[in-house]
Amino acid sequence: MNRITKGFFTESEAKYFEEHFFNFWPKNIAKRWFWMAFQALEKGGLTYFESDEEEMIVKERLVLLAVFYYEFCHHSAFHESEHFNYWDEDFINEVKKDMSPNADDLLFEIKMALIQYFGDEQIVIDELWLNCTEGKSNTLIPFSKVVIENSNDNINKEDAEVWFFGWNVSIDNMEGISL
Repeated sequence: MNRITKGFFTESEAKYFEEHFFNFWPKNIAKRWFWMAFQALEKGGLTYFESDEEEMIVKERLVLLAVFYYEFCHHSAFHESEHFNYWDEDFINEVKKDMSPNADDLLFEIKMALIQYFGDEQIVIDELWLNCTEGKSNTLIPFSKVVIENSNDNINKEDAEVWFFGWNVSIDNMEGISL
């Protein structure tokens, strides 16, 4: 018999995922984005669970949030920065091994929660772009609008937009975690 629990996944529980999966840049830059995205999942009801099985789905969403970010870095070419911390093959294999058959649907839920939270697909991309720009330059940038406006003609941003807007995404065809 399964124990029944009800509640939202707490920030103290989410801290494990932030610490374990969001080490892409020095200065904890990706961790700042994680907490914004976690709020988006909370607002979208994607951190609520009523059983052990549903709690596992919440945990998988948090791992997929990291995969989502990692894939964005790949499509936007931010992974080419000297400051980017790649996942090693063993880590990628461990992440992929733990994915459920519903991972693609969960990724889509994450995307939709981010869009709803930020209000627009372009704003989601701009927030990711800003965060990755800070990571690439290893500098916190106080004037985000300038970075976003100056990136509008960037071919790498266009590639990331094509990936995000087109959204023909599945775990099996993610380039960032392919081995």
